[in-house]
Amino acid sequence: MERLVVTCDSIIQKSDLPELIADNTQPHTKHTLPTALDDAIELVMKKLVEESYKKHKSSRKVAKDLNISQTRAVKLINQFCNKSVE
Repeated sequence: MERLVVTCDSIIQKSDLPELIADNTQPHTKHTLPTALDDAIELVMKKLVEESYKKHKSSRKVAKDLNISQTRAVKLINQFCNKSVE
């Protein structure tokens, strides 16, 4: 950083940064969780189920991945992924 300050003639741009730093300059967005506990739990559960189903494409594998019963996995996939899984 010190070198950038000394060597740059004007404002430091992203292109002036070393690749290692430039690649990690994604803007951080703030995710606000719902204030109600039940809503926050449902939001996290939905994200876990969606990601697991996207990865595994099988209710049995989702059940194993999330350490829940296959019956519960089917219900959650149907609820959160807009899929009709048996």
